Amino acid sequence: MSDDTYRLVNDYNLMKYPCGLKTGDELELLCRIKIQDHDGSVTGHHEPGEIWTVLSGVVSEPDVIWLRQPDGERHTWDETILQWFKKKTL
Repeated sequence: MSDDTYRLVNDYNLMKYPCGLKTGDELELLCRIKIQDHDGSVTGHHEPGEIWTVLSGVVSEPDVIWLRQPDGERHTWDETILQWFKKKTL
């Protein structure tokens, strides 16, 4: 599938990712992230210490990690996730 091809995904039934994260895990952001619009203009930031939640993923794409940002929006991440976040422990 090329980078400019999209497909509808509505079966989010992967509960544990190959990296060890699982649905419901809470992750703490370790460093500041710039938010950019489609033109590359900075529109805001995510700050260290924010808590993001791991969501269920797609079985056919287990290395795409689905997250809920603190503002409630969904976001995806890749296998570098543990370079940017640390898993919160109880």
